[in-house]
Amino acid sequence: MAKRRPVSLQAYYASLQHCLAILDTLSRIAVLTNAMIIAFTSDFIPQMFYLYQHEELHDYVQDSLSYSTAQQYTSSAFGMNVTMCRFRGYRLPPCSLGVVGGCSDGMEHSHKWWVILALRLLFVVLFQVRRGGTNSF
Repeated sequence: MAKRRPVSLQAYYASLQHCLAILDTLSRIAVLTNAMIIAFTSDFIPQMFYLYQHEELHDYVQDSLSYSTAQQYTSSAFGMNVTMCRFRGYRLPPCSLGVVGGCSDGMEHSHKWWVILALRLLFVVLFQVRRGGTNSF
């Protein structure tokens, strides 16, 4: 009677480990991508920051808009004298507008912009830690 050696499963388990490592890396990249999309494309973080400061979102839109001069846009076609316009962003207003609370003719980022950027980066880190690991790279 001939004896057969059992078939080794070591190669099967080694290939399975490689597949699991690839899936783990892909899931970490997906979680990081989702965290960055939530933090940088939505108003979730700025709204939460405003809510923390003011306890309601009553004037959130006014707070999130920046000032700019509108001399280049004034025209008789509009039928009115426009001196300033508002746009989305946290930038210091031009000094020519005389807005109270700091100004910059270079339209530099305000202190609030830097705080919100730090909170967005913190959100990405905490989102990654919540997933179960910080060593994603």
